[in-house]
Amino acid sequence: QTLTWAPLFTDRIYGRENEFQKCHEISEAAAHGMARIILTGGPPGSGKTSFITRLMEVTGRRTGLQGSSKDNRHGSNIPYSGIAGAFGRVIRQILTRGDREIEMWREKFTKALGPNLPVISEVIPEFEIITGPQQEQSCAGDIEARNRFIFSFRLFAQTLALESGLLVLFLDDIQWSDRAGLDLVTSLVADPDLKHVLIICAFRDNEISGNDALNLFLDEMKSRPDRADFIKSGGLPQETAAEMIEDILQIRRGICPELCD
Repeated sequence: QTLTWAPLFTDRIYGRENEFQKCHEISEAAAHGMARIILTGGPPGSGKTSFITRLMEVTGRRTGLQGSSKDNRHGSNIPYSGIAGAFGRVIRQILTRGDREIEMWREKFTKALGPNLPVISEVIPEFEIITGPQQEQSCAGDIEARNRFIFSFRLFAQTLALESGLLVLFLDDIQWSDRAGLDLVTSLVADPDLKHVLIICAFRDNEISGNDALNLFLDEMKSRPDRADFIKSGGLPQETAAEMIEDILQIRRGICPELCD
């Protein structure tokens, strides 16, 4: 008889139970009040993405809409690419829900945005599938166009959040985000009318030096302790790493501490 064996992987969060509990409490606060943002920094491979992915699985049990995106070195010259990508995933989620719900969203967006619908379609092409083709309206200059964009995007986010209970957005690798995208996140966090939204940002804290856009963004978030929370992501203690390996290999405690040296 052939014996089979496979490693056992679980969804347990090793060594970060306190941080996970804090994030869960923040998500609950966001669900019942003002928009919140969680920022987690750490070196590559420190578990930032898996930690947030697990958090989103938990929050997803009580929320209808989630979106995520991952910036890259070559996308920073595309304005709003990161946050637009996350919202694009939210829109694609809506598009899977049937004609009746899509029609409901079309009515909600049209009522909230009116002539500003094309502003959102310009950065989130999927949005036009819900609203239908819209005629763009010209602006007098760059400042007016930017103000109109920020105003429209706030209304767009407010509408999504109001109908979803808790809108969760995960922006990964924001050390490569463009300045315009980070400014838009700042504007959303600062919006006094934006409720039921949780934005989660992960970044490599060893790539902050010389990154003016990211440093300005982080400084702005630090000035808003009522809305922003920072979670440090570092390496696991040796004892915790050994426990994780023993669980994966399904062996008794204390048998493999040397694997973690």
